[in-house]
Amino acid sequence: MRRGLVRALFNQPTGPPRGSPTGLFSNPYLQSPSGFKEYARRSLLRAECLAEHISKRHLELGGRDTIVCLDRLSDTLCAVLDMAEFVRNTHPDQRFIQAAEDAYGILHGFMSGLNTHRGLYGALKSLKDLPADSAAVRRILLADFYKSGIQLDDDKRGRYVDISRELSQAERRVFTDFAPSEEFISLPKRLATGIYPSFVCGRMRQTLLSVDIPTTGWEAHFALQRLEQHAARERLEQAMFTHRDDQIGVMDAMLRLRSELARLTGRGSYAEVALADLMARTPAAVEAFLGTQEQKIAPLVSSDVQALQRANGNAEFFKCDVDFLTANVLRQRAARRRPVDLHEFLSVGSVFEGLSNLFEALYGVELVPADPRPGETWHPAVRRLDVVHEDRGLIGVLYADLFSREGKAAGQAAHFTIRCGRRVDHDNFAPDEEAIESGTPRGSWKTNTFQLPVIALQCDFTPSNGRNFASLSFSEVSTLFHEMGHAMHSFLGTTDYHIVSGTRVAADFVELPSQIMESFAESPDIWPLFARHHSTDEPAPIAMLQEALHAERQLGGLQLHRQWLRATLDQRLHGRSSGEPDFSSIATLETLPKLFRGQNLPWHVQFTHLAGLSRIAFTAPFSGQIPCPGKLAQNSKLGCSDMAARVILGSA
Repeated sequence: MRRGLVRALFNQPTGPPRGSPTGLFSNPYLQSPSGFKEYARRSLLRAECLAEHISKRHLELGGRDTIVCLDRLSDTLCAVLDMAEFVRNTHPDQRFIQAAEDAYGILHGFMSGLNTHRGLYGALKSLKDLPADSAAVRRILLADFYKSGIQLDDDKRGRYVDISRELSQAERRVFTDFAPSEEFISLPKRLATGIYPSFVCGRMRQTLLSVDIPTTGWEAHFALQRLEQHAARERLEQAMFTHRDDQIGVMDAMLRLRSELARLTGRGSYAEVALADLMARTPAAVEAFLGTQEQKIAPLVSSDVQALQRANGNAEFFKCDVDFLTANVLRQRAARRRPVDLHEFLSVGSVFEGLSNLFEALYGVELVPADPRPGETWHPAVRRLDVVHEDRGLIGVLYADLFSREGKAAGQAAHFTIRCGRRVDHDNFAPDEEAIESGTPRGSWKTNTFQLPVIALQCDFTPSNGRNFASLSFSEVSTLFHEMGHAMHSFLGTTDYHIVSGTRVAADFVELPSQIMESFAESPDIWPLFARHHSTDEPAPIAMLQEALHAERQLGGLQLHRQWLRATLDQRLHGRSSGEPDFSSIATLETLPKLFRGQNLPWHVQFTHLAGLSRIAFTAPFSGQIPCPGKLAQNSKLGCSDMAARVILGSA
């Protein structure tokens, strides 16, 4: 372990990038926005070449080589599309964002028709006697063809492709255009008591007579917790969830298009399509599960509502008051216990160093700081870490962009797969296929060579606010552990095929590694690894963990209810009613039970999982029922954790 280097990477200033200039993520095409379109154009030519090669020569290629070519086809497209998705969501330069949009457009038409491509389907159908891993990829790809209506006649198949193109555009807009119609709300200073004058911070702005509060990000939620006057909280929450009519219109269009696709392939609803290959199988099973969960959490929810009622002097309160009353209840309860100040012990550097120590103990993997070259990252605040295995050497690269800043997407905590791992030494190239140098790192294990995963971690943590180091709240530590669970799943999950590498697994399983990582954050055995004083390196007392956990679990019924609401709304929005002529997402939202008065704002516009991860949102409560091995942390690199590592490492 290179002790202290990870901590210094995040706790101390870093110099400017060194070395020869390169492009984003070391991709030489991405040194300028114009290069993005050239990268997409060359990738499209390669994809078209591979599709023709597979369709015409699969009998000559043989089973495994055909699967390898199909995997390369998928990897070629995803290399551009995943990069474009990341850039459109995170890059500060509008020219790069537009170039990513253009790149997406160059490939999207071809991509939309792949799952109804008769030549590729015929090649897959003809394959027999495949090795187990290749056969698994074949099953997955055939299932995608059937879901996409390959069995339909030519007219319906053409309609499927057209709808898919429209749907992709709608999903893209829903996923990216969710901000409220007004970026700031201006409150007179007489209404801003609670934040003015002591707590005007972040992107908040003072004028002579007013305080301007952002309607997104941590500042908005902080203000809801602090504003003392109901009228101020009401105005802020109204602004936070007031959207343009066209945003709601695009949401409704997306849901109708999904319903039309489902019906075109013989299903009654998009929910039936999304759940068909998951644990739940049917919408009825999800509805029954959610009904059971509603009954289980009802006593907790009732108790929490009563606590807020008492905090409000037993007077009636509204939805906009919940955050304020919750903060008051938590402060009152905390005042009766020993005060805990964790910020000295949870510096970002200490937590990341603890994560590296944990990964070394579990998997023989450590995080090693690396200097990015000029042009390699999208902002000076981004840190690069190489992921190094004790036997295999480099197994991936992580880019961490952790803190909020002007222009950065607010409230986002996400793991982006920039490039997925796959084996490359068994690749066979089509005639006239052009080579594309993307700068993706490679590594070897035994006699095989692999393309290594590249991951970007994007968070919106509170910056240092004047201290010489940035620290995390316990909630932010849990978020970081969760996202690093996805990242390690990607790094340890490299297999021969990109299609089944890393987090490209069944939706029921994809959240499990992250849930296990969250349990590590709460473990007394793991606490001393990451909760250490930023300067003395002394571990934080276990009592601090107990206090932090106690605070985190306060009013947990309301948190469970919010998750239940989202899962229930997702189910209803994707039910049979979304195919009806008078369908309205606003009307569907109105069918949800309401705990508080004023709970009728269109918050679902900001529930972007509806566009990006709806299959997971359907079943998130299911994956939460999978038990985690309680003593995994105690097994070091032996027994349970070693077995888990071998399973995750797969055929690599």
